[in-house]
Amino acid sequence: MVAGAGSKGGEFVIQIGKRPIMVNRKAAGCVISRTNRPSNIEAKRLIEESIATPEDIDKGLRLASGRKAAIFETGDMVGLDDTNGSMMACYKETPHFYRFHCFAGRSKPAHIQ
Repeated sequence: MVAGAGSKGGEFVIQIGKRPIMVNRKAAGCVISRTNRPSNIEAKRLIEESIATPEDIDKGLRLASGRKAAIFETGDMVGLDDTNGSMMACYKETPHFYRFHCFAGRSKPAHIQ
């Protein structure tokens, strides 16, 4: 699964008009999903706390970053089952991230309190 330019996976990515990145070792979740994880968590908090709607969060991210599809639009395209599977794989490999980042200052998620 590790692919980059020069590999069969990398060659395929180039054939479909994309640019490959090098991944040095197999890990739960893809590189971009993992780098987006903190903003995804914060976006969900904004909704949980009734600060913004999914539509406005996506709109703000598209305007600020130039993304074609933002957090919730991407989740809609990928599907909840794939999104959940990726998040659970990341959680199993890096539970410390979720314990210290997601619920900092809270003993339980707000919807459970």
